[in-house]
Amino acid sequence: GEKFATSWIAYRHREIIKDFALVSAISYFMTGDENESKIAVDILLQYSQIYPSLPITDKRNHSGDEGGKLTTQSLDEAILLIDFAWVYHLVKPVMNSSEKLAVENNLLVAGLEVLDSPGNLEKNALSNWYTYHNSAKGIIAAATGNFSLLNESLFSSGGLFFQIQNGFDLDGLWHEGSLAYHNYTLNAMALHIDSSHYLGVDLYDYNWENRVGNLMHISTPFSAHLQLMKPTGEFPKLNDDINGLDIGDVRELLEYSNLHWNNSIFDFYLDLARSKNIAPSLRSMIWMSSISDSSTNSELNEWTPESKDFNDFGVSIIRKNGVFVLVDYGPHGGWHGHRDKLNIEVSTILGDLISDPGTVPYSLDSSREWYRSTYAHSTMLIGDSEQVEASGYILTSEHNSDFSMLVVGYNDSRFNAFVYRGIVVVPLNDSGLIIFDFIHVELGESTNISRIFHFSDIFPESSGFSNSSTPPIPDVIDKYTDLKSKSIIHETFHQFDYNLGNNIYSSLWIGDGDELFTGFSESSDLMVLQRSGVVDSSHTFLTFHHIGNVDTTFESQSIQFNRTAHTVIFPIGEKMHQFTWNGSKLEHSI
Repeated sequence: GEKFATSWIAYRHREIIKDFALVSAISYFMTGDENESKIAVDILLQYSQIYPSLPITDKRNHSGDEGGKLTTQSLDEAILLIDFAWVYHLVKPVMNSSEKLAVENNLLVAGLEVLDSPGNLEKNALSNWYTYHNSAKGIIAAATGNFSLLNESLFSSGGLFFQIQNGFDLDGLWHEGSLAYHNYTLNAMALHIDSSHYLGVDLYDYNWENRVGNLMHISTPFSAHLQLMKPTGEFPKLNDDINGLDIGDVRELLEYSNLHWNNSIFDFYLDLARSKNIAPSLRSMIWMSSISDSSTNSELNEWTPESKDFNDFGVSIIRKNGVFVLVDYGPHGGWHGHRDKLNIEVSTILGDLISDPGTVPYSLDSSREWYRSTYAHSTMLIGDSEQVEASGYILTSEHNSDFSMLVVGYNDSRFNAFVYRGIVVVPLNDSGLIIFDFIHVELGESTNISRIFHFSDIFPESSGFSNSSTPPIPDVIDKYTDLKSKSIIHETFHQFDYNLGNNIYSSLWIGDGDELFTGFSESSDLMVLQRSGVVDSSHTFLTFHHIGNVDTTFESQSIQFNRTAHTVIFPIGEKMHQFTWNGSKLEHSI
């Protein structure tokens, strides 16, 4: 049908341009043999003949002024134009003047006219789409020697300078709240910066004044997201992230960054990326340069992953004994945002205990109905309702040799509620630790509250769960999970064991009147929903996550938890720790 045909055509265009034309052009560039350029030249000329007569069509296959000629959206059209310009730049020396004129006017400039058609200019100027629009203009400018076009790509109202100065937050992260889109945006900007340099505009030391008046260097966004990498070499799937992002996916930008800037974080991760023996891309090889020698550069080994708060981005991470804990409290993230305030992730070098599911292709209903919902995240609900689109805040961040403590929160005006999550990470010895995970709610209206976990690598539940009561979830969510209730709960803590090794488990404290539901979800993990009875004023949930080995043990029976007083007391070695919620404060004493 039409959807299949449209998709096949788009993939076929990409294959012809990248796998045939670009390879031919690179082969000519490397060998100097004009025979190697023939395929590239022939493809450029054929596209120059057909492109002017093609209609602009959108993803619904409607002709008009929105979409592309070779694709159905201007973003994809810009990506193909970037490769066309690269191919043309490489094989231009073997083309005659009439051939050059045809390619420049009928393909490259005509393609830019498509990008600038009225229907393609209706997005927010800070859309990641327009970083690719601008990059295509900049690269075509470099390929054709068009300085006025370069100026347009840089200085127009939505040009590169505008996007750099307004698109990154104070932490240097792209405003859409997704590390995948941050990396995606940087790929376009890197090519744009290189093409500007080719025409004599050096942006490698560009600085701008951020919204609080501090100078930010262009290299900062290229290093910002690296600080969030998990021990597995993967990045958290914050907000919209369809395919996931790992160290192999950022190899290109690591090579680019190492080539242009002296920063030990690039050395650290590029050395790791190269050790993976993943076949480098063409751009990786073009940008490749030597990593600083630690014997001559004392800064090489100075950077190591550390606990850090990204206050503006709204994410905090704790790193202790090789364990990575993340809490997300940031801005919603616009169209790519999820209703996931106070979502938690926990990872080790062995794998994920709790992780964010990201999303799936936008054409699937589950992208909207499930992956963006609160139910798909390890966080909490008030009144069996999805969270509102909100921004949270950080209240406490403390790291020392004895423990790390983090408290974040957000507000929900529907219930006059203040919601807080407190994370306390305490090392048990050199290899083990325990994570105390509190959710504390101060309510202005009586209602029930629930917490949700999504356990990533878990042993299946053995018995005791049935369909004896209906899960408190809407129908649109119910079709994405098979939650069952546990009819009788005898234990104070209900334990879930991971497949990652001995003594790695999560334990949920279950209070009188609580309901517990579990089942596998659309995200391919074990979903756990604990629902309280009606709460009048304040409420605290307690969970602890134990990560250790056969030499590391922790007895849950040693924990004293008073839900009414919002106090937990537990022994670690010879010390007795006490944590107490006092409104928004999590107070600690030994």
